[in-house]
Amino acid sequence: GSSDWNSWDRRWIWRGTYAPTLGGEQLRAVVGIDTSGSVSPTLLQSFLIEVGGILDSVEKLEVDLYWSDTKLYGPVHLTASSDIDDLTPRGGGGTDLAPLFVRAQELADADGLSELPVVYLTDGFGPTLSQTPPSVSALWVIPENGKLDQPFGEIVPIEVQK
Repeated sequence: GSSDWNSWDRRWIWRGTYAPTLGGEQLRAVVGIDTSGSVSPTLLQSFLIEVGGILDSVEKLEVDLYWSDTKLYGPVHLTASSDIDDLTPRGGGGTDLAPLFVRAQELADADGLSELPVVYLTDGFGPTLSQTPPSVSALWVIPENGKLDQPFGEIVPIEVQK
């Protein structure tokens, strides 16, 4: 998709996260958290804090959260009232960034959605698709020392405490 991420609220810019503000309508998004072996516990914690910030900033957001290494684990259904401290990450293997986008397109097709936002929190290292699926709009949240060059979507670099 050719989503205009500029319509996403900038109130989280200090943390490098965009939050959609689409009036009062229910919004659905797919969120992927990279749990491959290259993601440190500190980085994983930063990703979880970002997800908490997204949930806190959007009242009517429903998130399908997937943990991702070479496989997808999930979804875990999250809303504004969810407590990210209750989440138990799964994974720890190699990296394949493509399955999340394939799954998101399947979900969009199944629900007749013309656009489904995908937020992928990852260090960016690993194979992915060469282009975004037709109904998916991708936002990559990647630490400044990660691989910031991705073949599609918008990239938001975040600072991660060492």
